[in-house]
Amino acid sequence: MTQIQNLIGTEICGTRMSRQELTKYLSLKKKKKLPQILTINAYSAQECSTGQNAKVAVINSGCCTSHPDLESCLEKDTHKHGRNLLVCKSIDPNDPQDSYKKYLLADNASHGTAIAGVINSIAPKARQYIFKVVRTSKPDTLELRPVIRALGFAIHPVFDCDIINLSLVIDEDPELKRICDALAYEEGKLLVAAAGNTCVGPVFPAAWESVISVGSVNTKKSHSLFSNIDRTVDVCAPGEDIFSLDVPQWTEKIISAITFQKIDQYKKAYSLNSGTSFAAPHVAGVLALGTSLLKEKGYKIGKDISTKQVKEILCKTAYRPNIDIEKIRKSLSKEIREEIQKKSAGEETEKFEKFLTPADLTYALSRIEDIPAEELYHQAFGSGIVEANEFLKEIAKL
Repeated sequence: MTQIQNLIGTEICGTRMSRQELTKYLSLKKKKKLPQILTINAYSAQECSTGQNAKVAVINSGCCTSHPDLESCLEKDTHKHGRNLLVCKSIDPNDPQDSYKKYLLADNASHGTAIAGVINSIAPKARQYIFKVVRTSKPDTLELRPVIRALGFAIHPVFDCDIINLSLVIDEDPELKRICDALAYEEGKLLVAAAGNTCVGPVFPAAWESVISVGSVNTKKSHSLFSNIDRTVDVCAPGEDIFSLDVPQWTEKIISAITFQKIDQYKKAYSLNSGTSFAAPHVAGVLALGTSLLKEKGYKIGKDISTKQVKEILCKTAYRPNIDIEKIRKSLSKEIREEIQKKSAGEETEKFEKFLTPADLTYALSRIEDIPAEELYHQAFGSGIVEANEFLKEIAKL
């Protein structure tokens, strides 16, 4: 299990399951009954599209590209899997001056691998490209320049991605905003980002209009208490206990090397993950299904249909769950009050972002308690929970 702090706020990813629990989830996956996929009705949508010809960029901590479950969504040539932006210094993905290490995409944080797995579970025929921008899960190690270069690589003719998944948070930056706006409005790229896990307020790049901001719900379609409440949230998707792929543990790698049965190390390489980082790729996957359908119809996003129109369709077809918002307000207020008391007493806590001070949480509490019910609902859920099948139906009408 890994706690990710520098990418998106405190998240829990890479939580291994018991053998019995893993068997249950693998059985649900085989039967196409995974709760997270059912929540957004993606299995029905896959009857219409599986994401063929759509290209998705995953800008994150790298990926275990050797995982057998990702074989169908990656290029056969390993040099085309993506790039390590911590090594690349050029704006050209094929610059011979860059070290061969630019092809090394190992995921030391067990974060990007889970994200790629979620996208693959929704759009299994979509092609994914991995852009590594952070090395570890330690705080304050995500830097702006690798992210900006990764965005440039994502739209380079070598990769030419249609959708860019940004399950990360970075300081508000005018240059990054300008780039995101240009990618969305001039290049026709669909940008998807996590709404954050700090309870309340905007985070970037998700808060920018050119980016689709994704909050988290559980499989009961209720708001995740860690998911940011803010008017910039566009839609929600499952982000609690998300079953996905994981990086093999070192013991599994050793056993694999000793037995010479390389596939063995992946038998248990699955995990449960929680955070808005894992809600965002659900939306990226749904957009890949829609992009594939548009390409079949001869449409080019940015030319025949704008990214703004695609976003509007996504929001219009979202499902608004019948939830007691006052119950959510009460639960969240209680959680925050308890957190304020613990932080004020100097106790360690893992419920909310560790860098939030008692003053930050007090402000969040006042925001939540003062917002009218309908506005609180909108800031928690945006337009609602993404509904893949309804989204594709509207795309098919174009």
